[in-house]
Amino acid sequence: MNQKTARIIAIVIVIAMVITSFSFVFMAPAFLGSKGSVAYGAESVTVTTDRELDRQMELLEQYLQYLKKNFKDPVDYQKMIDGAFTGATEALGDPYTVYYVSDKDSSSFVETVSGQFSGIGVTIEKDPSGARVVSTFLTGPAEKAGIKAGDIILQVDGKIVKGMTLEEISGLLRGPVSTSVTVTVKRGADQKSFSIIREVVRTLSVSKEKVQGNVGVIRITSFDNDTGSEFEIALRELIGQGADRIVIDLRNNGGGLVGSAFDVADTLIREGAIVNFTNQGKLVESYKASQRANYNLPTVVLVNENTASAAEILAGALQDHKKALLVGKTTFGKGIAQVVTDAGNGNQVKYSAYYFTTPLGRTIHEKGITPDVVIDSYERKGPETIALYESFAPMSEEVKYGSASVGLNVYGAQQRLSLMGFDLSVSGVMDAATTEAVKGFQRSMGLYAYGVLDFTTRDKLSAAAYDYVYGTGGTDRQMEKALGLLKTN
Repeated sequence: MNQKTARIIAIVIVIAMVITSFSFVFMAPAFLGSKGSVAYGAESVTVTTDRELDRQMELLEQYLQYLKKNFKDPVDYQKMIDGAFTGATEALGDPYTVYYVSDKDSSSFVETVSGQFSGIGVTIEKDPSGARVVSTFLTGPAEKAGIKAGDIILQVDGKIVKGMTLEEISGLLRGPVSTSVTVTVKRGADQKSFSIIREVVRTLSVSKEKVQGNVGVIRITSFDNDTGSEFEIALRELIGQGADRIVIDLRNNGGGLVGSAFDVADTLIREGAIVNFTNQGKLVESYKASQRANYNLPTVVLVNENTASAAEILAGALQDHKKALLVGKTTFGKGIAQVVTDAGNGNQVKYSAYYFTTPLGRTIHEKGITPDVVIDSYERKGPETIALYESFAPMSEEVKYGSASVGLNVYGAQQRLSLMGFDLSVSGVMDAATTEAVKGFQRSMGLYAYGVLDFTTRDKLSAAAYDYVYGTGGTDRQMEKALGLLKTN
C-alpha cells in the first residue's frame, strides 16, 4: 500500500467517525440466539391475549438474562426489574399513577393524605420549572418562614428540582424533625431562598370563625382521616354561637381521602347520590347519602382553580343537590381517584382506578366544576402588566444602595416603583428622583424614610409589587360576594 492510498483510507475512516458522532458500534448475534443471525424486518407483536402476554414475559426474562451476561458493567437484576415495573407504570401516561421503588416514597404519600408527617408543610403541584406551591399549612414551618401560595420551587438544598417527580421533590422537602432545609423559590420576577426548620406537620384540615353576626365560615384545607368529624364539630359549634348560615371555603384544597369528602357531604345532603365512580366506561358504584343529615342552612361554597379531587366531589354534590351556591373560579378538574396497593413484589403502587362524576353525571376530569357565580378573589392586573412584571430584573444583591449608586437592585427597584405609579426613570442609577421615590415608599410602609435601598426596603418593595400585580394584598372579593349572597337569602 503506497503512502497516498494509506492517506485516503485514513481520511475515509475519519469521515466515517464524524458521521457516526464518534460512536463505535459493531453487530452482535441477536440475544435470542438464532445461530448468530440477526433478523431484520420482523413483524412486531401486539399483545391482546393472555397467551401472547405469557410469551412476551418469557422474552422479557431472556432479555434481562442477556443484559446481565453481556452488559459492560455488573448488572443488578432487582434494579432492572424495578425499572420494568416503573416503565410499565409510566407507559400508562397518567401523572397520578406511580410505582414506588422504595418504602420511603410510598410512606410519604400515605402520610400526606393521612394528615401527619415531618417536613415544611406545603401542598405542591408540578410546574415546568419544578413545583408550584398550591398552599401552605396553617402555622406550618413554610408559612412561618414566608413561603406563599404561587411560589415556584426551583431548588431544595441547592439541588435543581426541574424534571423531578413530585414524589422526589416531596422527599427532598421532608426529613427528620429539627433538621434544616433551604428552599429556593421564584416569586413573580424575584428569586428568594428560605432556610426552614422541619417540624412534625399535623394538617389542620378544618378551621372555623364566626363573621358578621349570623354567618359562620368553615375552611377545609384538605381531606384527611379526621376531616368529617372535625367539620361536623365545627358546624355544631358555630350553630351554638348563633350562626344560621354558612360559608364553606374549599379554595386551594387539593383533595385527599375521598371517604372524608363523602363524610362532609353526608352531613349536609340527606338523600340521593353524592358521587358516582366509573371504571373502563362502566358505572361501578354510586355512593349515596345515609339519610343522617339534619342541617338545612343557607350555604355558599368558595372554590378556585386549586380546588381539586375530593374537594371537587364535595362542591359538585352540593351544587347538584342545590344545597349550596358555588362562588369563585372553575375548579382544577382532577376527576380521578387513586388506590394504593401492593404490587405483588413487596413494593407499593398508586394507580388511578376510577373516574368520578357528580350526582347528575357531570364529568369533572379536565373540566372542573363551574361556580354559579364566577369572580376573581382579588383585583389582578391584566395579562400585559403581569407579563411586564415577570420580565423585571431580580433584586437579589446583598448590597445597600444610597444616593448615586449603580446596581441591579436599583434597576429592579425602579421598575417596580414605576409600575406602582412613582415618578422616576428606569436607569439603574440611584438618582434624586429614585431616592425620593424610595423615601415615599418607605413612608407608605411605615419604615424609616431615608432614601436608602436597604435590605428591608428591598424585601418590602418586592412583596408590594407582587401584591400590586396579582392583587393578593387586597380585599377578598369572593368572600365578600359569598357574605353578600347570604345576606339576601
